[in-house]
Amino acid sequence: MTHPVSVRDARTSEIAAIAAIIHGVGLFTPEEADGFVASLPAQQKQPGDGHRWLLADDGAGAALLAPEPAPGVWNLLFLGVLPAARRRGVARALVGAVERQLRADGARMLLIDTSTAPAMAAARTLYADLGYEPVATIPDYWGPGDGKLTFRRLL
Repeated sequence: MTHPVSVRDARTSEIAAIAAIIHGVGLFTPEEADGFVASLPAQQKQPGDGHRWLLADDGAGAALLAPEPAPGVWNLLFLGVLPAARRRGVARALVGAVERQLRADGARMLLIDTSTAPAMAAARTLYADLGYEPVATIPDYWGPGDGKLTFRRLL
C-alpha cells in the first residue's frame, strides 16, 4: 500500500535539502550538479513572481518551475526523486501539486523538457501517462545523440 505524498512550497532555508536531491537523483555529473546548485534561485513568495521550488516527503523529491515569456505559460525545469523514494508516487504528487498551484494562479499551460536518451524513458512515460503530449523535439540538443523533447499540457 502506498501512502499519500505530501508536497509543499520549499523555503529558502531548505536549499541544502534541494541540493541533496539535485546531487542524489543521478541525472547530472558532480560538476553539473554543483553548477545547478550554485544557480538556485531564492524561493519566491508571490504567485507569478518567478521560480518556485516544491518539496515532497521530507526531501524525497523536488520540482522547480518558472514562468515562460508567454502569458500564463510555465516550464517545469526540474523534477527529481531520490532513488530510494522512486515508484511511490512522489513524482506524480509533485507534478499534481505544480498543476494545482498553477491553475490557482490562472496559468493556462505547463511545458516539460526532457531528454530523448534511453535513461530518461521512465520520465517520458510518466509525462505521457499524466496527460502531457509531446510537441517538439530538438535533435542533439543536450549533446550528440541526446535530443530535447518538450511535452505540454493545457491547464
